[in-house]
Amino acid sequence: LMAWASHAYNRNPAETASGCPTEMPSSESARQSVFRDIYGTWPPRLTLPGKKPQKETAGWRAYHAKKEADIMAIDKLDWRW
Repeated sequence: LMAWASHAYNRNPAETASGCPTEMPSSESARQSVFRDIYGTWPPRLTLPGKKPQKETAGWRAYHAKKEADIMAIDKLDWRW
């Protein structure tokens, strides 16, 4: 078990494909810490399951840049997610 934001999370990789905790961290900073621990960067440079290295194509990056911009342009926060 590892402690994140005063909560213990099960980091058994057999429970999720990526090794994510089975519960959401209690704060955004704790969530970001867990994410960085597992993936290192955004976007992740590995595939799931298996954590094999992957390479992004220019088209994939452009698609995600447009998607992110479109999502961030939504005024209602509950509609973004």
